Amino acid sequence: MVPLIPVAEAAEILGVDRRQVRRLAGAGLISGRQSSAGWLLDESSVRRRAGEKPHAGRPLSPQSAWALLKALDQVGVPAAAAEKPAAAQSAVAQVAVGANMNRHEARRLADRLGNLPDEHAFWNLVRRRADVQSYRVHPGVIAELAEDARVSIGGAKALAALDGLAEGSAPLLAYVDAGEGARLIAQYRAKPDPAGNVQLAMIPSDVPVVFLPQPGKLTSASVTYTDALAADDARARGLASEWFRHVKESLRTCQPN
Repeated sequence: MVPLIPVAEAAEILGVDRRQVRRLAGAGLISGRQSSAGWLLDESSVRRRAGEKPHAGRPLSPQSAWALLKALDQVGVPAAAAEKPAAAQSAVAQVAVGANMNRHEARRLADRLGNLPDEHAFWNLVRRRADVQSYRVHPGVIAELAEDARVSIGGAKALAALDGLAEGSAPLLAYVDAGEGARLIAQYRAKPDPAGNVQLAMIPSDVPVVFLPQPGKLTSASVTYTDALAADDARARGLASEWFRHVKESLRTCQPN
């Protein structure tokens, strides 16, 4: 009998989050079957996948991941870069000044910005930006949660505002400071559920505020599209891939001769 494992265990083996595991299973890249409790995955298939393509380096710390995303928001897309040739060069400087980075930290950020890997390795690089946990809340309070001043909404809702893509049935993704997480869970009576209608992305409290999504607002383009790189919806992944290509093209366009 083929040993089957749940999504959470497969995520640990692969070094990715649960959304990425579901994406791999849905695309047929790892074997498994869906049950009433969600995906059950062939352990040998998961382990083969883990050995096929090791991740390019260790994931960044939460602070470094957010710093990189903040810098990417400063870069823009090729059209903007053509109008402002110094956009890429100034991105690190803007982030460094805002966060009071020292010269060594700024240089490391510049190196990362100038040597972005492919999109899959990039997603792994910044995956520790938050600890994503799935919950179920009463459908009647989802709208209230989405408007809560303590959270920043990402995922399908942010992508719909950015690119007009229909939200569909994807869970609400809410970024929140980990220090507020317990209060939020208690207030909305959220219950842990792997197939829940809400995902709380807990951001470590020691990440500088200047890097973080603005509470009460939708996430920035870099965060929204990074979320979409691991979305179940193929259209969302396509938009995210296009954004990533545009960012890399902007960086190439703005490189000094």
